[in-house]
Amino acid sequence: MKASKNKFIRLPGIGFRWIIPVLFILLLNSEIAFSQFDGKIESFEFIYRQDFSGEPDDWNLEPDKGNWGSVDYSFTDETYRWEMNFKKDVLNYQTPDPIIYLPEDGYRIGVETYFEDTCDDCASGLLYNLQDESNFYYVRLYGDGYIQVYAKEDNEWEALSEAVQSEYFIPSESNRITVINDGDNFEIQLNDYPIFNFTDSRFHGGTFGLAAEAPKGTQLAVRFDNIDVMKKGSTQVVDLEEETVTETEEPALEEETVAETEEPDWENESPYRINKVTAPMNDFYPPDEESVLTDYTLDISIPITFWKEERGNLFCPKESNENACVFIIQHFDRWGSPSEAADDILGKYAEQVEDFEIFDEEETFTKDGFYAYRVGTYFTIDGKNYEGSHLFVQVQNVVFQIMSYGTRGTIDKYREDLKQITDSFSFEYF
Repeated sequence: MKASKNKFIRLPGIGFRWIIPVLFILLLNSEIAFSQFDGKIESFEFIYRQDFSGEPDDWNLEPDKGNWGSVDYSFTDETYRWEMNFKKDVLNYQTPDPIIYLPEDGYRIGVETYFEDTCDDCASGLLYNLQDESNFYYVRLYGDGYIQVYAKEDNEWEALSEAVQSEYFIPSESNRITVINDGDNFEIQLNDYPIFNFTDSRFHGGTFGLAAEAPKGTQLAVRFDNIDVMKKGSTQVVDLEEETVTETEEPALEEETVAETEEPDWENESPYRINKVTAPMNDFYPPDEESVLTDYTLDISIPITFWKEERGNLFCPKESNENACVFIIQHFDRWGSPSEAADDILGKYAEQVEDFEIFDEEETFTKDGFYAYRVGTYFTIDGKNYEGSHLFVQVQNVVFQIMSYGTRGTIDKYREDLKQITDSFSFEYF
């Protein structure tokens, strides 16, 4: 898919601010989860992920050339690499093919990017709510750490923020840009830290694109990696004082204290990528047509982020920036005990990671009295050292694996939060 080329215009900045509320989980089952803020419960799930491993077929590899210069594209070291040679000041962008449409009621999109060489006047970033080449939003990250947001409407540029140098920018390394949308409200994050909050209503829906720009005479390469797009599910309104739920989109269930939505039916069949820590568990002992999924609850009092990871659910303390999390998944087979299931499942997991080591094992019980088995592990993935704690709980032919993990050096800070999430696991409703 060929990218469109546009002259890039620098404009003075205009700032806006808004406040997003804190998230925490109320009730969960194996298929859907709810997060609550300001009296609303919302479900979330990834609709697109791309880590550029293998040979993806949804991003352009054909070179672009013109009187403005040239760009050569490749998949290099599991990244999307653009080798740019610009004769003019241009903004170059690429969109996925097939198109990934952003939900109009809210979404979260993120990408990692970096330049191979130092270039303070170069920038890369995201186009979002992209309607066409003349109408979109653009968040740009300069090579020296300044970040700024623009809108291009009917081919006219308007700055929506000032250029701010972020303390969270990491020079000469990959930096993650994230856009969070809720209706007309936007939050821009850098490396998972909020930078801008603003309100703007001119664009909704559309698609997204990867973008890079550089001054004329520039010859250098930029890389992109780990694209995530998340969609909001149904919304319910909760009266916290009376502990009742008013349903806004789905039919109400018989439960007086909790109403539950069905899992959204995603129409997008784009490639789906899983994080490398939890990915192996999704391939172990999946359910068959006769398997029955078991409901469970968590009682969480700390702010968290949540999303689905294929068959499992992932919960991360909000301040951990997703470096310390709890992953919950169900496995379906016949084991004699949770410890037997642990030996089997962790044996398979050890084959998928490096330097796997068990440092602790113990018999224990869940908060509602179910027999469980806990295993502490060390392992390495892509050169990063992790510590994990795996709680296995068996209910007939179903075994729950509640895995808390974090990078070594990070997990100590969030150990109590991860323990609180794990220990709250229960088969009883509130």
